[in-house]
Amino acid sequence: MNSEEDCRAPDRGGRRPIGAWRSRVVPAAAALIALGLAGGGSSAARDGLATPPGALPTGAATADSGGGHPAAPQSGFRTVVIDPGHGGSETGAIGPSGLTEKEVVLDIANRLRDLLQANLGLHVELTREADIYKPLEERTAHANWLKADVFISIHANAYRGRGVRGAETFFLSDRASDDNARRLAAMENDALDLGGPASGDTGLQMLLWDMAQTAHLQESSQLADMIQQQLNQLSGTSDRGIKQAPFRVLRGANMPAVLVEVGFISNSDEERLLADPRHRQRIAESLSESINHYRRRQASLLGGSPR
Repeated sequence: MNSEEDCRAPDRGGRRPIGAWRSRVVPAAAALIALGLAGGGSSAARDGLATPPGALPTGAATADSGGGHPAAPQSGFRTVVIDPGHGGSETGAIGPSGLTEKEVVLDIANRLRDLLQANLGLHVELTREADIYKPLEERTAHANWLKADVFISIHANAYRGRGVRGAETFFLSDRASDDNARRLAAMENDALDLGGPASGDTGLQMLLWDMAQTAHLQESSQLADMIQQQLNQLSGTSDRGIKQAPFRVLRGANMPAVLVEVGFISNSDEERLLADPRHRQRIAESLSESINHYRRRQASLLGGSPR
């Protein structure tokens, strides 16, 4: 929730998605498993990597279509997990007038779920449905347990310079794309400890985990592009671009995963926007459209017939 003033997305050529040793060891193996992992992948390909250490979610909710006649999910793309950031004792950022990040993002997440269910017929679950605390690792464990096709974590940004504004979208890297992304990841993680497999895991388990992450990296980048393009079209927002950072909540995801900062709650103008239910609905519609573009792209790549 902390970002620097006027930072822009780095040139794509400057991104460093994986560490040096991974760039030599992982890509060839990752290519072999990509067919099973990209776009949600087959359950057989993912079962061995589905859940990082930690408790599995319980009481998974049944999706409600929201009425009407939603479109049938396209082949290979069925489930979306939405992660409203923070919750409970973890308030997140607080705006000048007292608006809290945790309440804003939960409302946007609920609106997004309703849109995806009603319009696209997808199975959609939230990592939290109330104002409760949920450890970062359990959020991605929930998505892995469901074998979700997409994981999207929603946040609202903050910075001590209250003139900073705009939306930005992140996907995973073991290195931040710039100092500002590094500071934001540190705030969200509480430390730049990436987590991942437990310390007792074997070298093979850690290698498999890294291969899964590498296989999804390009798809996460594509999803981030689509989301940022849609957010840029919202009136009153500024494009802060697409970035990479070592977010723990993305590190555990065994599917394309992004973290979206929908605006700066620390900016009084954007706080007023984020407090407006109509603007929250527009954000949800923007995110829904992005996910629809992404699933149509996936269907096209798999030889399907996008609507």
